[in-house]
Amino acid sequence: MTLAVKTYNLLAFEPQAVKAELRIAGSILEDIEKRANDKFSQVVLPELVKLGLLPANTSLEQFAALSHQMPTPIAQKVTIPEEERFIINMRPYEELGGVPSALGDFADLYAKLAPQGVAVSFFNTACPGPANDYERLAELIGQFPAMAGSTWIVTNSLRDPIPKGFMDLITERSAGRPGGAAAKQLAVSLGKAWLVPIGDSIVIRSLQEAAAVIYDRLKYIRKMEGIAPPKMPSLGSSPGKG
Repeated sequence: MTLAVKTYNLLAFEPQAVKAELRIAGSILEDIEKRANDKFSQVVLPELVKLGLLPANTSLEQFAALSHQMPTPIAQKVTIPEEERFIINMRPYEELGGVPSALGDFADLYAKLAPQGVAVSFFNTACPGPANDYERLAELIGQFPAMAGSTWIVTNSLRDPIPKGFMDLITERSAGRPGGAAAKQLAVSLGKAWLVPIGDSIVIRSLQEAAAVIYDRLKYIRKMEGIAPPKMPSLGSSPGKG
């Protein structure tokens, strides 16, 4: 039995034009980080350091890369279900200072995440105007293949309709109907696109629903990937500072 903690990338975009009260992308990332990362960073990793199995300066990302090499008796003591043995990579957001709100910053974030792949993309489209950033992003989709291959979770505001070009992409990525309970389940199990309604009176629910679907999708991916370990550095190498 191996521990095999996987690392997944989430790509988020929330244009500057989104109203402050509807800006939920940062909170979504925080919610998923807490659910995915904290159980390792606050419990498992410190215990492995205390046992002398990892250096004290080991980062969470380094731990995940080395986790499959943990001795079997140690791995067997970790009670976290296999489908929840993953973390999300928050370092690019820390380097950029948060969720990108301009297309240039989005491109920079994408460049940091794309080499390792993107599991889920979140787009807050609750911004005014038919010719907003999402119309332009739809035109540039070919420049972001890793994004195109990810699961899309997209806010859907009745007050600020999604630009046609981007909505066409969402519909294409779904089973034809990206909204509703059926589409939500397809997003989790098949990686289809899903629209989460958003508005002033339901913003908290929108945040919670989007975070839950993203986390459930990551759990599904982890379950399907199984425990086959990647080729990574040995425990004898020095991870350095995180």
